Amino acid sequence: MLSLAAVAVSLFLAAPSQAAMVESLSGKYLVSYELSPEPLKSGPAELSYDLRDLGDGPANELVKATTRLWMPAMGHGSRPTKTVERGAKGHYEVSGAYFLMPGIWEVIVEAQAADGSVETFKIPVRVTH
Repeated sequence: MLSLAAVAVSLFLAAPSQAAMVESLSGKYLVSYELSPEPLKSGPAELSYDLRDLGDGPANELVKATTRLWMPAMGHGSRPTKTVERGAKGHYEVSGAYFLMPGIWEVIVEAQAADGSVETFKIPVRVTH
C-alpha cells in the first residue's frame, strides 16, 4: 500500500490526470476520486469520489460525507460545496467546487460513520492559473 506522501508526490507529477486514491487519516478507509478540468485551474471544478474500505469494497459504515476546499499556505478555504451521494453506495458528487487562486490546495472529505465517528481524508491538489 502506498503511503500518503507517495500518493501526494504522484499527484503532483502525474499529468494529465488528477485521479488517484488516498487513505483516511486513521488508515481505515480509502477515497478514490476524479477532479477536473485537467490541468486544474483557478475557478470552478468538478469532483466526484468513492469511499472504500481497505478491501476496495464500499465503506458501508460511512453514512454521510461533506467536502470542503482548503488552502493551507494561505489559511483560507473557498465557498461552500454541496456533496450528494449518487448511484452506488459510497459514490459522491460535489457541486459548487471553486478554487479561488493558484497554489496547493487540500480537498478535505469528512465522512461520518453510523456510530457518529468521523473519518477525514485530505487530498492534495495543485491549481494553476
